[in-house]
Amino acid sequence: VNKTLERVLGYQGKHIVGSSFTQYIQNDKNTDEVWEKISAEIQNGKEWEGSFYCKRR
Repeated sequence: VNKTLERVLGYQGKHIVGSSFTQYIQNDKNTDEVWEKISAEIQNGKEWEGSFYCKRR
């Protein structure tokens, strides 16, 4: 977890680590395609860059 993700989500890294990232980005505005792209990049050890809608604390 980096500082940008903490800032965007409004949660400290210690609260994010070990949780499912999808719980923060799942809503009616994100398509399955968005999640699949993010997941594929992260699982391949790459950095993902783009836009998505998320729940903010």
